[in-house]
Amino acid sequence: MSDNEGESLSRRRSRRSTAGNRMEAALAEFAALNNGNDMELDDDKDFSDKADEEEVFDSDFASTDEEAAQEDEAAAEKDIVAEERQARRSERQRTFKAAEAAIARQRALMNGTGPTASTSKDVPAKKRSSRGNRRVSMGNVVDAETGQAISTARKSRRKSTMQSSENLASRLKDAEEQKAALPKRVREAAHTYTQAELIARALDTEEGNIADHRNYLAQEEEKRRRVRVVRQSISGPMLRWVSRVEDEIKEPDTSSLHPSTPSAILQLARQKLGAVMSQNGMGSRYSFNPTLMDNHALQASKQPPETLKTMSTVFGTHVNWDEVKVYSGKHRPLSRPVVKCPLTGRPAIYRDPRSGVPYANVEAYQTLSKIIAHEYIWNEELQCYTASDRSLQIEEEADDGGQAR
Repeated sequence: MSDNEGESLSRRRSRRSTAGNRMEAALAEFAALNNGNDMELDDDKDFSDKADEEEVFDSDFASTDEEAAQEDEAAAEKDIVAEERQARRSERQRTFKAAEAAIARQRALMNGTGPTASTSKDVPAKKRSSRGNRRVSMGNVVDAETGQAISTARKSRRKSTMQSSENLASRLKDAEEQKAALPKRVREAAHTYTQAELIARALDTEEGNIADHRNYLAQEEEKRRRVRVVRQSISGPMLRWVSRVEDEIKEPDTSSLHPSTPSAILQLARQKLGAVMSQNGMGSRYSFNPTLMDNHALQASKQPPETLKTMSTVFGTHVNWDEVKVYSGKHRPLSRPVVKCPLTGRPAIYRDPRSGVPYANVEAYQTLSKIIAHEYIWNEELQCYTASDRSLQIEEEADDGGQAR
């Protein structure tokens, strides 16, 4: 129903005078551009000729090997350019055909004749090979007598070119001979280890690694020991005393003290001052009595307070400061005193609980036990302990029994 309404509307409506003008102008411009490109492609004989004729030059103007290689490169570039141009041309042709078909359908719809499959114009298209023309090489020619390959490239017959070619060939031959004369390097055969050998090598490596690791740890410990700084620390409250030497105060003799009576200088000063004051009328109201301070009193005023008074003022009176023992830090021991064994003279690390005497080893302990058991007697003359007769007798019996055995 909708198709019938559309056809009736298009038939009843009058056609515009400018309908399709812009499309026709665009198609005409596109056709002119395409025809110009076709003419350029047709005039280009390098891509249309199927067989390339080789030009014949005189022997003096023949190309060398380098010129032949350059010609091959130029031919390959031309083939690539031809392929690209052919691809662009075919793309333009497909676009042009699709545009013409669309325009034809539009015209048929506007005229009311219905869509047609054929276009008003047939655009001829030349069929070309997409791969282009390529040269075919037959390979190298081999001389039957010498067995050497004969190059198919054209060679120059100039004397200088031929001489340089011979020199190059001789240098290459000499280089090959020198290379062949060199002694061949003998490659060492890789030794394949058995399972037992591999295990033994692994165990040896492990032992070496363990030893190296131990040495490394020892070196690190030595470094840390050198760097470590041992600082004494005190836990809990601490009271530090700092003692300083004070100047001793000596009481001067009575002869060195100043007399209580004014000296001659003071008397002279008093007389002059009284004469001046009498002239001004102030002599009866004012008097001048210089005050002299005893030197001993000045020195006594500079004396510091007593220690008991200072401690009571600073720390309080809850402690009897006169009974507290004061230890000076001067000439104090830096470490704990080492007690020595009185029997062996070595440092005593034990203490006898019975007598409280320090001892160093088992022999010293046995000797102390004998002393406590009164086996040794103190000699007043020698100022030392000596063995008793009973102990000597026991020792002699023990020695005789050992010799009898």
